[in-house]
Amino acid sequence: MREIWKNLSLRAIRVWQRDADVYFTTWKTEFLPPLLEPILYVFAFGLGLGQLIHEVRYQGRSLGYLPFMAPGVIAIAVMFWAFFETTFSSYVRMYYQKTYDAIVATPLLVEDVILGEILWATTKAVIAATIMLLVLTALRLVAWPSGLLVIPIAAVGGLLFAGLGLVTTSMVKAISQFNVAIFLVIMPMFTFGGARRGPGMAASDDHVERPLRGAGGARVDRPRPLADEAPARPLARSGNRPIAARPRA
Repeated sequence: MREIWKNLSLRAIRVWQRDADVYFTTWKTEFLPPLLEPILYVFAFGLGLGQLIHEVRYQGRSLGYLPFMAPGVIAIAVMFWAFFETTFSSYVRMYYQKTYDAIVATPLLVEDVILGEILWATTKAVIAATIMLLVLTALRLVAWPSGLLVIPIAAVGGLLFAGLGLVTTSMVKAISQFNVAIFLVIMPMFTFGGARRGPGMAASDDHVERPLRGAGGARVDRPRPLADEAPARPLARSGNRPIAARPRA
C-alpha cells in the first residue's frame, strides 16, 4: 500500500489532460445528453407522473412532486457518468485502443494512469451535474445560493463511483460482464435510491389528509361542520319505516 501512495505523482494530471482533450474535441455529442436528460425526466416524471402525485410529504413539509424529484435527477447523472466513464470507456482504452500501453511507455506509472482516470471521471460527473443544475434552474427548480452545494457534493459522489467503476474494470474479463455490476449495484440504486420516491410517499403517510381535486386539478376545500351546529339526532322508527325526529318543544 505504501508503494502505491509513493508512486502517485502530479504526472497523473497528464492523463486527465489527455481525456479532457478528447472530451472537448467531441463536445457537441458530450454536452447533448446532460443537457437533454433533465428535460426528459421533467416531462416524463414531473409532468407525467406528477399529474397523479400532486404533493409529497417529506420531513414534515409538503412539496410538489417536480421539486422533490429534481435533486434525484442530478444524483442519478453523477452516478451514471462517473461509473460508466471508468467502466466502458476505460475498458475500451485499455483493451481495444491500447491507450494505457502507450501511456506507461512514457515516464508515467500505472498508478498515475489510475489516478488520472478517476480524476477525469469525477470531473466529467461535475460537468454533467453543473449543466443539469443550470437546466433545472431555468425550469425554476433550484433554490439559490444553496444550489451551489450541488457542485462539491457531485465531486464527492463522482469520486466514489469513479473508483467503484475502475475496480469493476480491473475484475471483468469481457466487456459484457459489466452488465452484472450494473444489474446488481447501479440499477438497484437507481430504482430504490429515493430519486423518485421518498419517505413522504411511504404507505405510513396514507393517513395524512390530502386536498381534494376537482375538474382541471383545482383544489376543493373539504366541508367542515360549524362550531355551533347541533349534532344530528337519530331517526325514530315506527314499525319498519324510519320517520324524522320531532323537534323538542
